[in-house]
Amino acid sequence: MKLKRLGLDVKRRLQDSMESSLPRCFRCPKSVLLFFLFAPFVISAKDKEPIVIQSQVRQAIGLQTEYFLDESALVSIEDVINNPAYRFSSSKEETLNFGPTSGACWLRFSYSNVDSLKHYLEIGNSNLSKIDFYVLDGEKILNYRQAGLAGLNSAET
Repeated sequence: MKLKRLGLDVKRRLQDSMESSLPRCFRCPKSVLLFFLFAPFVISAKDKEPIVIQSQVRQAIGLQTEYFLDESALVSIEDVINNPAYRFSSSKEETLNFGPTSGACWLRFSYSNVDSLKHYLEIGNSNLSKIDFYVLDGEKILNYRQAGLAGLNSAET
């Protein structure tokens, strides 16, 4: 079973749930900043067991997630990969809630997919304007996806 690393850079506002090739396992209520994350790396969730993605099962992953709050919102994925000084904290909650922030919330967790079905990562937070998903294997970025309302003009929202 090959483990993949997922880092999320969660910024603000995401409308509805999103489709991607990432696991369908996380949800958070309004004003709750996931997981951005989402992190939102070379840095696996070291002390955390990988999340085993199960078919047809909705899974909360808050307790298997680590987070880093970037108040400046200037940290890049390269910074996170190459600089171990960025300290991630273990979540002690099923649902992460950072409240309103203009900063970025980086989230990371490891997961293992045991079947060949398509899975989704569900984020129930309509206050996110941007979310960046990174799937890493070591220091190598295997997949990158961006979603959210950032970049849309008001006629499109």
